[in-house]
Amino acid sequence: CIETALAAWEKKFPHTLALPGKLRMNGELVLMSQLDTMVSMDSANMHMASLTGTPVISIWGATHPYCGFSGWNQSSENTVQTDLSCRPCSVFGNKPCLRQDYACLYEIKPEEILQQIKTVLKAGNLKTSILNHLHPQINTSDQESLNSRSISSGRIRPVSYTHLTLP
Repeated sequence: CIETALAAWEKKFPHTLALPGKLRMNGELVLMSQLDTMVSMDSANMHMASLTGTPVISIWGATHPYCGFSGWNQSSENTVQTDLSCRPCSVFGNKPCLRQDYACLYEIKPEEILQQIKTVLKAGNLKTSILNHLHPQINTSDQESLNSRSISSGRIRPVSYTHLTLP
């Protein structure tokens, strides 16, 4: 179950908050607005963070930002993707891989994503992160927008936020 896996991450990695079921959409937007950067696949969370003005490092597999689905007002430099002639194999990412190997995702190295995080954070304009002030167990004493249930429509996936301290 995803909640169990995220709870394990929360215990294993310092400064990690697993928030499925703990925030409503407005709470997620408040939290995203306080992030210095967000890493996301091409998803609703990418678009929500974009609307708050948070720089998003977006990871693209079968889909392609040039199909018109890039985050609003996001820099194309923050797009992480592979250059394959078969991309996009699906405009909406809902078709099986034509090559049957998902090279569009497997060829993206974690080091590429980490380097882009470092680049965005070194560029400055860092916010005082709300993550430094939140306890993993959000309760009724927290802001009203940060203590309620999350959207559970199935279209917005559970998220885990991690505060990174980089050298």
